[in-house]
Amino acid sequence: MLSGDFRQHPVGYFLEAAITAHQRAGFHLTAYDVGKRADATTVRLRGIFDAWRSVGALEDEAIVAQIRADGIDILVDLSGHTETSRISVMEYRPAPVQVSWIGYADTNGVTAMDWIIADSVVLPPEDEAHYIEKPLRLPGCYLC
Repeated sequence: MLSGDFRQHPVGYFLEAAITAHQRAGFHLTAYDVGKRADATTVRLRGIFDAWRSVGALEDEAIVAQIRADGIDILVDLSGHTETSRISVMEYRPAPVQVSWIGYADTNGVTAMDWIIADSVVLPPEDEAHYIEKPLRLPGCYLC
């Protein structure tokens, strides 16, 4: 997961519940933190990921190289085009499957983005044609 919001922020709040409840068998969860701030939420999140990479000071190419070296199969961007975004990393396609979730509920416009995790409220079926990403709909709400 790539984000600058692994902190006291709506992304941090929603993510903490999801990661805590995530099925761990067969999964290795790595955080790529591009944020500029850390707090108590950051500390808690560090403790529930399998690996943590603080890569905010790196250029995009170095972040991409780290993601590839880690052998990431599915990369989830949690920031989109928000303040802490490093959406440009996704354009290099550092992982075979790339997903948008939580931090940006609109299309990213990045052709290398495969999926957006959504629900029928944030992405009504009649709006799908305006999205580059394919919707992966969760029942109920897309937030945990």
